[in-house]
Amino acid sequence: DGIGSGVYANIAAISCASRLSELFRSGLSQGHACEMVADSMHRARRENIPFSAFSAARVLHDGQFSVYTYEAPEPILVRDGVATVLKPRFYTAGYEVIGESSGTLSIGDSLVLCSDGATQAGMGHGYTFGIGPEGLADFLNHCFGQDIPPEEIPDRVLEMTRRISAGRHEDDTTVAVLTCRTADEITV
Repeated sequence: DGIGSGVYANIAAISCASRLSELFRSGLSQGHACEMVADSMHRARRENIPFSAFSAARVLHDGQFSVYTYEAPEPILVRDGVATVLKPRFYTAGYEVIGESSGTLSIGDSLVLCSDGATQAGMGHGYTFGIGPEGLADFLNHCFGQDIPPEEIPDRVLEMTRRISAGRHEDDTTVAVLTCRTADEITV
């Protein structure tokens, strides 16, 4: 989620994602790569360079996952049709704070990652700080109670965020759902 608006924010987000991808490809661990990118975001707070919040998820073949978040909402785990906000372990890397969540996905489980455009939806329209991660999890639980499949969830979340924000998106809103279909298949 690039900070700012328009083209500048888009460039910031693409630059951040590209840097993370390149660091992963070069063999750095997920944690170390996220720490390096967060450190460069610290520079962006003082200099005129693009700043971006991010979430980086890694799921292994045995279902073990780790999600690192920087200035981004906590991930949500969906297990047996119930959405629960994962409480990350926060730690300081240089001058920045990074959240780390981990666990194991079973077949049928999903991880929901989003930008703060989803969790801050409704801010100024009846929600003081937006719906927050817990409000998003409640919405997801409502969707799963109506047997809405995981692949339809991003569109439903986008629709809900627009509706509670007076019919428009106040901020960039990105939603990704990673679902463990079989022992060897994760879909996004």
